[in-house]
Amino acid sequence: DGEEIIRSVTVVYNPEENPEQVMDDPDAADDEVSSSSDGSEGVDLFNAGAELFNQGRFEEALEACNEALAAGHVRAETYDIIGRSKRELGRLEESIDDFTRAIEIDPDNMWGWYERGESYFYLGDSHRAIEDYLVAIEKGLDHWFVFMHLGEAYYNTGEDQYKDEAHAYLDQAIEMNPEEMTAYRVRGDLKAWRFGNLEGALEDLNIAVELSEPGVPDAYISRGAVLKNLGEYQLCIEDNNIAYSMTQDNFWLFLNRGDCLAELGYVGLARADYERLLEMAGDNPEFDWFTGRIHDWLQEN
Repeated sequence: DGEEIIRSVTVVYNPEENPEQVMDDPDAADDEVSSSSDGSEGVDLFNAGAELFNQGRFEEALEACNEALAAGHVRAETYDIIGRSKRELGRLEESIDDFTRAIEIDPDNMWGWYERGESYFYLGDSHRAIEDYLVAIEKGLDHWFVFMHLGEAYYNTGEDQYKDEAHAYLDQAIEMNPEEMTAYRVRGDLKAWRFGNLEGALEDLNIAVELSEPGVPDAYISRGAVLKNLGEYQLCIEDNNIAYSMTQDNFWLFLNRGDCLAELGYVGLARADYERLLEMAGDNPEFDWFTGRIHDWLQEN
């Protein structure tokens, strides 16, 4: 779950406009040059890294910013781009260390807290993501995407005690950006599975489907699950068929479509979905909650 927001580096570093931020860590490694010795070479390397990041050239951006550090540009914004580049390259755990370094250098910079929260979010550590998002908001970040991911993180905890917070932040995100599909999709899931409001969920998920970009199956899969629970089995199958044209790796798709096919008596088609589902589940104990009943159905049919 979750939609990653690529925040472009829109302000190129200018030493005359940015006061020096000397690192406060007295135990910093000897080879890290204090920002007080930041020369033009470090600035140029950082600016090159920022531009490479904006172009989506993350390996090169990482290399340029590491060189900027070596040249003395030891600043929060340098670690920010290093961390974001690593995250784009799938190195999530490493990126947390870089954002933590950025926060140590400039603890009042809202972006450091937000970006570290993003890495925790994509690692599935919702509680730590929530903590960092809240600090980012406290530091002044007021944008729909932080409210959307904060609401989604509250939802992803799986804890009913946070459902009101999740709803409130998703409402705020939608109010600020009524064209954002993911916010409607997550709020729809929240209404269905935390509040038990299937009709309200369907309203949100209908909007999410309308806003979905080509090739993005998430809203169809979410709506299909709600339609199944409303007894609209044929509509559920249709949504999951659309999703299947975009992805063949989502176990919810095979579970919900298989259930609906079974309900309508399409035994052969249901069997194919259930067998694919069991193949995906393997021996993972996290899937025990449904594999038992699937095995029973297959034996009976």
